[in-house]
Amino acid sequence: MASGRKRPPAPVWLSALVAGTLAAALLLLVYWGLTLLYMPYTIPVLLLFSFWLPVSAAVMILYPALDKAFKLEETLAARRDAELDDYMADNDR
Repeated sequence: MASGRKRPPAPVWLSALVAGTLAAALLLLVYWGLTLLYMPYTIPVLLLFSFWLPVSAAVMILYPALDKAFKLEETLAARRDAELDDYMADNDR
């Protein structure tokens, strides 16, 4: 760099997110490539699984990295505990 400043290191979760994104994109690319390649025979597959099957598989690949980056499980557990506490407080009255 011209000013001599060093770039700060990337967070650890960033590399996992990039790798997961590439894996999910490759999965979708292979699914749709095979679907288009064998098109007359894949019409029943498209009728049954069209978008939800490859997208749900891609989300399963991405979820661990997203959870590490945004602490999704901790946030959901905290919300669930708060809702249960509110529910219990309302029923105790």
